[in-house]
Formats: sequence, C-alpha cells, structure tokens
Amino acid sequence: ATYGFLNETPATYCKILFTNPSQELIDVGYSPELMLFYTDGTVAQPVWDVLLYSRLEKRAELSHVAQAFYQAHMTGDEDTKNAIHAQYQRDTCNALLRHLNHIIIEIEDLKVKMYSIKDASNHPRLPLLTRHHDMVIETFKNVRGYVTNMNN
Repeated sequence: ATYGFLNETPATYCKILFTNPSQELIDVGYSPELMLFYTDGTVAQPVWDVLLYSRLEKRAELSHVAQAFYQAHMTGDEDTKNAIHAQYQRDTCNALLRHLNHIIIEIEDLKVKMYSIKDASNHPRLPLLTRHHDMVIETFKNVRGYVTNMNN
C-alpha cells in the first residue's frame, strides 16, 4: 500500500490533552481535533486560547482574569482576548515550550526503540510509523522555534 498523506499533511495534533476539561475550557476551544500545530511552525488559535485559559482557571487569584477571558471569548471581544494573551504571553509560551520539549523527547525515544527492532518484516507499518514520527518531530521543532522567537 502507498500512503501519501504524510507529505501532504499541513498540521498535526498538538498532543495537549485534558482528562476532565471544564465546560468553560471546552467553550474556549478545547477539542483535540482543533488543537493543531502546523508544519510551518505556527499554532492554531484554540491551542493558545485553551492553554492560557487552563492556566488561568487553575489559579484562584486569577479567577477574575479567567472570567474576563472567558466572557471575551464567548462574546467575540478579540481586543480583550488579545490584551489578556499579551499580558500572559511569557507564561503561556513557557508552558508550551515545556510541552513541546517533553513530546519531542518522548517521540525520539520511541524512534530509538523502533530502530532497535531486528526483524522489521514482522512490522510492515514500521517505515510509515517512522516517517510519521519524523514529521511530528519536525513540526514540533518548527513550533518550538516559532514559540521561542515569540518569547524573546
């Protein structure tokens, strides 16, 4: 079989998962299929919104900021959303960089295990999985570069 989708994929899932997301987190955009990193290094807006809101809602002293962000999102007030994003950009970027570094290490470790398989004939999808992992690592590194530049 020939699999062409890897060369044509403009994005991959960001792999930020919440086991019990609040309804508000879902309302601001948490939906795994919308949480994307693009191969050019850019980040889908729901990732930024969800990551920021998830950090705000965990801190009682920032509940008023979380509520303001939530209301701005729900009413389409982009100016308020952008102002809150700007205020917490460093924190959000640092959290995203930690996630990116963690996933890159995890996938690189998986690739090492994959390369150690002696009899690849028992694993016909191994080349496809390897190419997929390469694409994910490259995308995550592109995103890491983009976010690092934003954070400076």
